[in-house]
Amino acid sequence: MRRSKQTYQSEPMIMKIYKSLVKDLKPIGNNPYDENWFSPRSYTGPRYDYWEPYDFKRHYQLQHFFKRVLLSSDPDFETLKMDSLWEFVRSQTTFGLPDTTQISARVIERARTICADILGEFDYTEFFKACSFGKRAAFELPYRESYLDTRLSTLNGTIDQIEWFKVALCEDIHLHRACRLGLKQVKRTDFLEMKAVPKTFKAARIMAPDTTVGGFLSRGLGVIFRERLERGTHINLATQQYYHRQLAKAGSVDGQRCTIDMKRASDSYVWDHIVALVPESWWPVLDTVRVDKVLVDERIVEIRSCMLMGSGHTFPLQTILFYSIVKAVLELMGSSANVDVYGDDIIFPSEYSQYVVHSLHALGFTVNEEKSFVEGPFRESCGGDYHTGVDVRPFMPEHVCGKHSAYEYTECLHKWYNGLYARWDYCEAPETFDLILLEIVRVWGNLCPIPDSDPDTMGLKFIPPKFQDFTRPPVYKHGIWHYLRLTRTPAKRKPKRERGYYWNWFHQKAGMTFVPSLYDEGQPILDRNGREPVKGSKRIRWLVS
Repeated sequence: MRRSKQTYQSEPMIMKIYKSLVKDLKPIGNNPYDENWFSPRSYTGPRYDYWEPYDFKRHYQLQHFFKRVLLSSDPDFETLKMDSLWEFVRSQTTFGLPDTTQISARVIERARTICADILGEFDYTEFFKACSFGKRAAFELPYRESYLDTRLSTLNGTIDQIEWFKVALCEDIHLHRACRLGLKQVKRTDFLEMKAVPKTFKAARIMAPDTTVGGFLSRGLGVIFRERLERGTHINLATQQYYHRQLAKAGSVDGQRCTIDMKRASDSYVWDHIVALVPESWWPVLDTVRVDKVLVDERIVEIRSCMLMGSGHTFPLQTILFYSIVKAVLELMGSSANVDVYGDDIIFPSEYSQYVVHSLHALGFTVNEEKSFVEGPFRESCGGDYHTGVDVRPFMPEHVCGKHSAYEYTECLHKWYNGLYARWDYCEAPETFDLILLEIVRVWGNLCPIPDSDPDTMGLKFIPPKFQDFTRPPVYKHGIWHYLRLTRTPAKRKPKRERGYYWNWFHQKAGMTFVPSLYDEGQPILDRNGREPVKGSKRIRWLVS
């Protein structure tokens, strides 16, 4: 492949794509050659709720094309980041469980029963078997260094988290040996560092990467919550997104179901909510994994939120709690209808919307009115936007405009082309597709076709016949099609210590729950493949140092 040291500015190209889309889609009710249409931040579009689905889709695409793109004319991201961080701190004063009324008390009482039926009692043995280390960034551990061996040698957490972790080590000799070096220099902390990543051009997404030990415990809670949610309800978080989109599609046709979205859903939960809704046996572990202080702009701030984005148990737990609350309202109204929840996306019969919204407000939560739909032909949930049953989801590229190498710029062009092609046929926007293809040829020299299963950045999933001269076709060899993809070759890295991966392999073996333990003296030791016990194995003699 070609290699060039030349850099390319992405903003002029993405502006050309937008202007070309305006001319291709020809939105109704406006002159497509009017300069006002070419201003990405000023265009809002007419009120078109009751238009035909195709007309709705065209306006919706133009209205949201730049939603997640940061232009040079937008506020500096550092300014946006600090504004979002301090907005999160200021919002802490608004979170809490208001004074209970007769209605909210009945909802809490019924929701507590539903939540108890789902969660049951806390089981320490099940919990420690479910705990594991994640792969994302952690406190003082950036993502580029978050390998398992690095994570095990840089342990950190609160005092309570470290004590719980030591109990887990007593249950697993392999994990104890893998963490032996990290335990000698474990760092104690009582706060987390707040981070902000781009979300839209108006706001940043706020999260707090957990400590390495806290993440270990939090992931175990998340696994248990997912399993018990699936066991106690019809909700399976692995497939619930697809099911939500189907419900939203049906609701946009018959209007029988509404879609509700929440503002700052996980942040709104304070400890009072946990005490009011969650069985008491879960309180100690939930109190252990939460951290009530965060570092914002070199200042430590105390917060009320007890379920921050970045913790492994936050998403499944808020799903359980929102399900319990909404299901409680429907049961108090005498309805046995299904309630479907995925995080803070809630779907239930439209006739009960005012009662559910009122109850959520009474419990200290805020409904996002811009993303909640009760009436009309439009529904939105879990990345699915539907107008009278037609998928009208717009392509919204996530991009920060700036200088890019030829390789990075070509990846962006591939992503934009495939994203548009997933929602628009070539005949609907030929000028736009040709514009991107010609730019790829100019920068990279050729076009790389790829199968639909490949990531969007690797190549093009459709190439018009008139561009075949610039195409590098796949080669059929030894019964396999070999595609010329745009891929990054990861740098080879030798682990500093291998024992952690050895433990992780045992821990992830499906169906294998036995690990030599301090409390299992006299039990046989598994062989290195984890299949059959070694005959004549001696008793485990191990003291916690």
